[in-house]
Amino acid sequence: FSSFECLIVLVVLCIILIAFCFFIKTVNISVSKKISSINEKKKIDVILDSIYEDIKNDVSSEGDSLFDSVWDRNNSTEDGYLITLESLSGKINLNFLDSKVLLESGLPSVFYDSKNIIEVENIRSERLLYSYEEIKDYISEENFSKYFSFYGFANINIMSATSLELLVNNLTDSFYGTELNQKRNILLANKQLIKTETEYNLFCGINYSEIFPYINLDAAINVNFIDEDCLYKLINYAGFELTSKKRKVDTLLSLRETRELTQEDIITILGITKNDELYYYLGSKTWFWKISIQGKTQDCHVILCRSVEKTSDLKPKFYIIEKRWITK
Repeated sequence: FSSFECLIVLVVLCIILIAFCFFIKTVNISVSKKISSINEKKKIDVILDSIYEDIKNDVSSEGDSLFDSVWDRNNSTEDGYLITLESLSGKINLNFLDSKVLLESGLPSVFYDSKNIIEVENIRSERLLYSYEEIKDYISEENFSKYFSFYGFANINIMSATSLELLVNNLTDSFYGTELNQKRNILLANKQLIKTETEYNLFCGINYSEIFPYINLDAAINVNFIDEDCLYKLINYAGFELTSKKRKVDTLLSLRETRELTQEDIITILGITKNDELYYYLGSKTWFWKISIQGKTQDCHVILCRSVEKTSDLKPKFYIIEKRWITK
């Protein structure tokens, strides 16, 4: 080789060596990030497990509120991880809200235009909604997050007719929802509500085990967490036939600042019974929690569900129905 050729070979080898070193460095960084991500996920899972236990072990009362110990961890930092909690049961499940309440309460005002509520109602008549993107043209994301959610069980006495048909048809893989809706229409025409599990079992017939617990008799919204304005707008529905609405809502909101509201508080203050539709809207339990943990390389968002079913020792069952990891 001539000296020039040797120089060319040397340059090429240097380039190859530099490229190889860069490759090794990139691989090492990638492996390091992966190991760091795995370790962070493990740490986040440890925190999540402890939060689950806090929620499960809350036996202080029959309800859920900001006075429960788990809420001391909301917006707190543990080992460098930011924790945020949210009671999704403090919101209205837009899928199941009765059409008359949706159209005739104060809720239409939270949409871009009162006419938008008709568009949303048209969509609801065809299918169940699963994401904000489906209705983003009708309501701001801020208002949707403040008033509504897509997480929540349905109550047989107050769910909309279309959602009853759609959900039951889906659960039973049949057209039984249409039949069940017709049976319920007869009850409602006679101002009758289903008040006991025995009545509900007989109402659903052989399909009860497929329908329950997705549709049940428990109050849908936790008054301890519902936004103040949302509560005023919901109560504004004339069909509830509630007198002194503002005074009663003011009393509820004032009392929940001092202690946890119970189902008995709601019944007493509002002056309602199991014969009133409002009884099945407002309760004191949270059925769905959103738990978020923010780390350096990973964020985790979990939806925890408390079933209306009870175990043999009468303790509630809990399920993780959604868990999403977001890599930064």
